[in-house]
Amino acid sequence: MTGERTGEREKRIRKILLPLDGSAFAERAAPVAQQLASALGADLLVVRIIPSLTWAYAAAGGPTSADVYERLLRDEEREVEQYLSRMAQSGEALGIRTLTIAARGEVASALLDIIIDEQVDLVVMSTHGRTGAERFALGSVADRVMRAGSAPTLLLRSFLDSASQTPVRLSRAVVTVDGSKLAETALDMVEALAGSVITSVALLRVLPLEAAAEETQDARNYLHDVAGRLRERLGASGVEVTTELEYGPVAERILENAEQRRDLIVMATHGDTGARRWAYGSVTDRVLHGARTPLLVTRLTAEKRPS
Repeated sequence: MTGERTGEREKRIRKILLPLDGSAFAERAAPVAQQLASALGADLLVVRIIPSLTWAYAAAGGPTSADVYERLLRDEEREVEQYLSRMAQSGEALGIRTLTIAARGEVASALLDIIIDEQVDLVVMSTHGRTGAERFALGSVADRVMRAGSAPTLLLRSFLDSASQTPVRLSRAVVTVDGSKLAETALDMVEALAGSVITSVALLRVLPLEAAAEETQDARNYLHDVAGRLRERLGASGVEVTTELEYGPVAERILENAEQRRDLIVMATHGDTGARRWAYGSVTDRVLHGARTPLLVTRLTAEKRPS
């Protein structure tokens, strides 16, 4: 997607956040973030947060002297800066404007603040990172960023196919819709990625096995209507839009559909745990924990939620 084309769209991705923790697991998200930044003409913001508890024992009066403690902090910060510099050089070598931030604090909270302060449009992160001895679980951080963050989050299962050098494909997307305006907000991201990243999209509606004929017809009419509106939004992007109606457990049908025919799952979620429609939040949880396919989640805050 060229800068001119994205400028014509209301939904444009200008800045992508890539959180890293220094591990090879987390870094498997880097090529995907770079791929997206290059395709979209977006800036890439590489962030590494140093957990505030790293030297908590020394700070609490352990055997490490104050001088040694300060030196350890400086050494750690120097290593992080060098690490980020290498990552920035990697992005710049690909023609991507790459920015870096190093900060100290509670990881998820710091990332949520950066997303707001830096006006991040998309977060790309692994769901299975480690920081060595501390075994900092990036998966739990990813969960918090997805649930509380103001930007859509692309989650990648880094532990799968760890030996593979095959680039991650994101071109064939499946978007889950349930008849609600909430679910349809996921189409904003399809619009932002259309043409440059996504080349085909299937709108998937899942009904209960016992669905009556009238409910089935209503679902087909709904899918036809949504597809028409999406094609109008995508204009001349060249993205193919199809519809699919399936029956059974919602999360299971989404996972099977993606595993067999798609490169990317796109979902909107309210992030709540209460009952709404068919418990879309819990469906997202089940898809997240079971998906081998990259998952792009858009979460709506209460003030942005459609009526």
